[in-house]
Amino acid sequence: MDFALSTDQVFIKDTLHRFLQRECPREKAHELDEQGTFPGELLARIAEIGFCGLNVPEAFDGSGQDLVGTAIGIEEIAAASPVLAMLFASVSLCGGRVISRFGSPAQQQEYLPQISRGKLKFSFGFEDELARDGMQVSLNGESYILSGRASCVPFTNPALADYLFVQARNHEDQNNISLFIVPLDVSGLQIQAMPTVGMRGIGFGEIIFDQVQLNAEQVLGGPQCFGQATNQLEYLAALDQICGAAIGLGVAQGAYEYALDYARERSQFGQTLLQFEAVENMLVDEAVNLQSTRWLLYHACWLADQDKSFALEAAMARLQAGNLARQAGLQSVHILGGYGYMAEYDAQRSMRDALAIFPGGESSELLKTKIGKQLHSL
Repeated sequence: MDFALSTDQVFIKDTLHRFLQRECPREKAHELDEQGTFPGELLARIAEIGFCGLNVPEAFDGSGQDLVGTAIGIEEIAAASPVLAMLFASVSLCGGRVISRFGSPAQQQEYLPQISRGKLKFSFGFEDELARDGMQVSLNGESYILSGRASCVPFTNPALADYLFVQARNHEDQNNISLFIVPLDVSGLQIQAMPTVGMRGIGFGEIIFDQVQLNAEQVLGGPQCFGQATNQLEYLAALDQICGAAIGLGVAQGAYEYALDYARERSQFGQTLLQFEAVENMLVDEAVNLQSTRWLLYHACWLADQDKSFALEAAMARLQAGNLARQAGLQSVHILGGYGYMAEYDAQRSMRDALAIFPGGESSELLKTKIGKQLHSL
């Protein structure tokens, strides 16, 4: 097996690294977090260098299908600003990959060129497995009527996102599942903002659908895919795990680099913190875990790019990356000591942002249960 990154993947990593050093240094990311600002102008600049079309076919102004390269990009951005990374993923991954794979010809023609230019942002509105009032769909002539709610959805402000992929069960047959492409400004859709501790600027919220009327072309894949979304949903769920893993890995990398820089510069008792064995051991453990998690993620992405099953590996990568992000954030605070608890320093931001790697409906324990079921079925 060849573990070397391709020339294009190295280009993605290096170009974004230089871009972020110039356009989103730590001071800028700190300011975005403090103000809860949505970094839309930074996404526009990323689109200008051509990275929003990483999962869009060349026929629609994209650069093809490269999930490994996309994960590298998300990770690199998340190390600087996980909010910007989620925004980038909402275009290149949630939009480009999904529409390219499952969209009808008309949907591909309508959405993909705009996705390549960074003009359209998408979010997922998955059904909470613990919810009792999930999304329901019923037919009214040639219209589809959606009712229900989706919780902990990112980019719920129409000013932040354009479309939401919504999972809905047929009112008359709960095993009949469909996916819809829903514009956030559609009539009957209500949004309730949910301020968060971390990932400020994402715009998390709860979306309530009150008799929202959609047409046949808003069924993902076209009207012939109504009630046939089981495979689509499984793929989207695995893709969401990839996104969470890449962001978690980036958050962990950012926390590690911040603590390492501080440990190199801070002196106590005549030596730097890095020269203390306890601090050095913590950072060594993090470095090892970062590298092993990175290859677990890349393997999952490689499987997807080879059109092979990747759900199990993606879930493992998210579990590992989410736990690592929390650990790295907490250890960064620990290494900085009292300064780590101060809002002026970024260690506390990494710790807060890490909490969003596992969304409201999916704790690490629930993810372990899902992984266990997949392992037992092998």
